[in-house]
Amino acid sequence: PECVGLFGVELGDVSRLVAMGGASPDTGLAFSPDGSKLAIGSYRGEVLVVDGWTGEPIARRRLAETMVKQVAWSPDGATLYAAEQSPDALVAALDLVISVDTSVCHLAGALGKPCWVVIPYTPDWRGLMQREDSPWYPSLRLFRQDSFGDWPGVFGRLGEALEERIAA
Repeated sequence: PECVGLFGVELGDVSRLVAMGGASPDTGLAFSPDGSKLAIGSYRGEVLVVDGWTGEPIARRRLAETMVKQVAWSPDGATLYAAEQSPDALVAALDLVISVDTSVCHLAGALGKPCWVVIPYTPDWRGLMQREDSPWYPSLRLFRQDSFGDWPGVFGRLGEALEERIAA
């Protein structure tokens, strides 16, 4: 994969803001605290570090399948942090996902992450009936309404289960 030539990109005020120690804006650019290196996150899931003065590449690393949304240096300039705009990276970073029946819970199940799903009394066919587990995703636990509209009961049971998990 090719990156856009550094000096073909208009940095404008962003470069001065970050170089002066300000917080990195919502971009994939960040100068090291001493200004000697520039980290560039790419939409291809890579981070490129170039010499801040010459623009020569110093390091390149592929991190994700999706865009690296933000990069930032530690105050001493020794560590570079990168935030991926990737749902699987976000889910993988969690200890537990709590969700309604959306693509997030299916992603958590596919990744094997623990996920608690709140579902109505009569869900679609994937929720089956009278079960608290999923035959498709062993890491999912279903919290179903006991009767139509009984969301307080669902969230009461979910809260108790969460307290038990935290205490364990």
